[in-house]
Amino acid sequence: MIPFFFLYLVITVIFSFASLILNLNRSSQNALYDDEVFKSSYLNSFLNQYLLTLGEFNLDNFTKASDPNNGLDWTFFLSATFFGQLVILNMLIAIMGYTFDKIFENQTQFILQLKLEVLNDYSFLFKTIDHPDFLYVVKLADAEGENGEEWEGRIKAMTRSIRSSFEFLKTEILSKIRGEVERDAEA
Repeated sequence: MIPFFFLYLVITVIFSFASLILNLNRSSQNALYDDEVFKSSYLNSFLNQYLLTLGEFNLDNFTKASDPNNGLDWTFFLSATFFGQLVILNMLIAIMGYTFDKIFENQTQFILQLKLEVLNDYSFLFKTIDHPDFLYVVKLADAEGENGEEWEGRIKAMTRSIRSSFEFLKTEILSKIRGEVERDAEA
């Protein structure tokens, strides 16, 4: 998640510098963004680009035909909205979806882990027997290497689904063949 925020910050700063440069020689009536929020124009341009990624923008000074940089203004505006809203925020949604998938794939292991943590919290209620020579190991019975790379869990789930479908088809085909063999034997 930290690389995402770093990338978001870099893209926001890049477009804020572009809007700052476009706004340098403009009067307050012709400005692309409000200079009244902070004393620093750098912070004002950054705030403008941050609000732009959230969908809050002011197009009043973009439509003036007398502006010689009208095409450049629109180019930077469209680029900033494309990268800020569409690319970066969809990347955030993808990261959150991946995290959800990763946890959902290992749901049984996380449930077992939470149960053991709760049991450990209330272990003082149980009679304690001192067994210094024993080591207790808790392992999920059907976990066959669930921890792995990014797509490994999904691939294992697809493989299990295909195997179960294959086994079902195999038994169905064998029963039909046996039925045909028995019918031929009777004939």
